[in-house]
Amino acid sequence: MRMSLRWQGLGLAALAVVAVITLSACQSQPSSSTGGAAGSGGVKEVKIGFFGPLTGDSASDGTSAKNGAEMAVNELNAANAIPGVKLVLVPYDDQAKSEQASSVAQKLIEQDKVSAVVDGSYSTPSRAAAPIFQRAKIPMVVAYAVHPEITKAGDEIFRIIYVGQVQGQAMADYATKKLNLKNIAMLNVDNDYGTSIAAGFTATMKKDGATIPVARTYSIGQKDFAPLITAVKDSNADALYVVGYYAEASLIVQQARQMGFTKPIVSTDGVDSPEFPKLAGKDAEGV
Repeated sequence: MRMSLRWQGLGLAALAVVAVITLSACQSQPSSSTGGAAGSGGVKEVKIGFFGPLTGDSASDGTSAKNGAEMAVNELNAANAIPGVKLVLVPYDDQAKSEQASSVAQKLIEQDKVSAVVDGSYSTPSRAAAPIFQRAKIPMVVAYAVHPEITKAGDEIFRIIYVGQVQGQAMADYATKKLNLKNIAMLNVDNDYGTSIAAGFTATMKKDGATIPVARTYSIGQKDFAPLITAVKDSNADALYVVGYYAEASLIVQQARQMGFTKPIVSTDGVDSPEFPKLAGKDAEGV
């Protein structure tokens, strides 16, 4: 449960930032130009968009972030945080796909006419959507996508989490200085999330005088990791760093243990989902 609440907290925090932006806009503009539709009793409804993976292998993360955003909307409305305004969350499923995120962004702007957006998705879809919201001057707050290029889309794009390189750096320091591991193999997912974290990990391992005997990539949706695990085993690495999401990571961990890899396995926040121990079973222990 602790893992699920982490993503909910990020969704809640992102919505809170959006609320501050919305409040500022409502206070600085005449009531006739703030956007939104008039509700019952003269209360103005202001729409806040949300997109993230709500179906498929990544649904646990997107749904948890959406739950957090919904909690924040309910709490803010109950507290009358923006007098005369009722926040309405408009969620969409981007299936963790760039093309879907782009389509959703257009719908939120043109069809739903949202005032701001909570991004509860991964790095690659977030990079696709950010320029669209930037051009429309719609603020977007990123909950947990870590690629540094996302916020470079412009001054309407915000982030409440660290960038990928920082996470990779932190793991390298933790593994070498706290766990005393000096020879760590790495398997990373071949997308924006994986490459940014791998870059930070690789640079810091070198700085710390440690080695990465094997560095290989894999794809989202991949099922068979035997060749990669064989390479890791043959390298005599002290440990394995799995950079990716819970669906693939659970299979990597299971297959590694089945193939006799008994050394430590460390991973990223993409594994920080209640689905990981469900999918990996007893092999999740100790990761």
